[in-house]
Amino acid sequence: MKITEGKERILKHYPDLLSDESKYTDGVPSKICFPESAKDISNILKEAFKTSTPVTLSGARTGVTGGASPIDDSVLISFSKMNRILSCDWIDENTPVLYCEPGVTLKEIDDFLLNPRSWPSKVKGSENLAPGRFFYPPDPTESSAQLGGTVATNASGARSYYYGPTRSYIESLQVVVFPDQTIDLKRNSPNNESNTINYFNFLNDASFKDLTSPCIKNASGYYLHKDMEPLDLFIGSEGTLGVISKIGIKLTKRVDLTGGLTFFPCNDTAFDFADYLRTIKFVTAIEYFDSSALRLFSTPYKPSNLTVPQFPEKMNCAIYWEYIENDEAPFESIFEKWEQILKQCKSSFELTWSGFDPQEMKRLKEFRHAVPELVNMVVNYNQQKDPGIRKFSTDSSIPHSKFRLWFKECVELLKKEPIQYAAFGHLGDYHLHINILPQSSKELKRSEALYHKFMKSACLAGGTISAEHGVGKLKKSYLKYMYGLDSINTMKAIKQKFDPQSLLNRGVLFE
Repeated sequence: MKITEGKERILKHYPDLLSDESKYTDGVPSKICFPESAKDISNILKEAFKTSTPVTLSGARTGVTGGASPIDDSVLISFSKMNRILSCDWIDENTPVLYCEPGVTLKEIDDFLLNPRSWPSKVKGSENLAPGRFFYPPDPTESSAQLGGTVATNASGARSYYYGPTRSYIESLQVVVFPDQTIDLKRNSPNNESNTINYFNFLNDASFKDLTSPCIKNASGYYLHKDMEPLDLFIGSEGTLGVISKIGIKLTKRVDLTGGLTFFPCNDTAFDFADYLRTIKFVTAIEYFDSSALRLFSTPYKPSNLTVPQFPEKMNCAIYWEYIENDEAPFESIFEKWEQILKQCKSSFELTWSGFDPQEMKRLKEFRHAVPELVNMVVNYNQQKDPGIRKFSTDSSIPHSKFRLWFKECVELLKKEPIQYAAFGHLGDYHLHINILPQSSKELKRSEALYHKFMKSACLAGGTISAEHGVGKLKKSYLKYMYGLDSINTMKAIKQKFDPQSLLNRGVLFE
């Protein structure tokens, strides 16, 4: 196992490991470990437990809540060396399970499934994986994210509207917990090992209560429900309970998609069309781009290789949608009906960039992925003028009955300031990211105050403080508005059971 020690050496050779995409920093670790097995992780935890040394877990650092930012004098675990696809098993002839180490990226998984025969290393049991037949449905925007990080936050993306979040596809987990115990957990398979039962006996305690959480998209805090399975506790726990060393993911058959980017004159007409799309059985994604997000494509410092056609005149926002081609209702059979609905919403297919073949779909996906990248470029540009600048981004899912009013109130507050912002995201789940982009220290303070208002109003509306990115270190102060102190104390008690010294990802979720 490779180990690097000494703050000066770490600052010189591994500065990129000191923060995630939030650019939040919390200190410099005294040691970085690059484990290659569960045994290595076990040895790290054993030593940390003995010396009471905090441990920070670091994946690809694509998160935006500071969860991977190490605290001072901690041990940082990087999973870059645990990046193998290990084997394949089958639940039935149509449902393979792929076993991976936590450092494998989502792109690597997709590349493997597209052409398993040409994979550099042999994957046991993959002989019956036909190239391109299966895929891993969770679709987080950043394909460079490591699988372990997406499990830790129960990540989701555009297609999670149809397929569900990461949790729906986790069949097994291997987890290393303090002081050095390795636990194997499998869905729908009771584990009778006495040492495992001892970890989870609180689930059968008469005093155990469900965590009161909204019945909407949620990635805030621990998953605690009656009759829950033990592995679900670790999914979305943000690395605060144990260290995931192996993951079994359920695959499903790949589908053919038709898509489009349709432009609208205003938010309400776009939202009306989204309401219609939610009634259609085969729609897999409904993504929204406010006028503030579309304006990012005219920024002078966007990449020179990013070429986008001119947006239609008098159209101020857009919806990206995907539709599964199928025998029951092929897209051509519903084309005329959709055109009627689009005209009612002040749009049409003439105001739509189509995705009727793989190359067109690829360009549309590139457009979708370019928006958060442009947001980060704006932040980087502003940081050149003031290094203390950072963005504030909502990750709230709102109940459908409150969504339009909540979003309208947020936009009105932003326009009163005025501070640059960009709003886009997963409209199918009533889950938009409002990115506040301050350009100065003065705007930074006002942005933080605005963000505080957005979080409190989301909770008052019955929404979540995080629907897909987790709480991390930057959102933990808002957890009490969503759950209340009793529920937070329940989560802390479970954290204490698995991590009595509060060493794992200290500062994430809780103070």
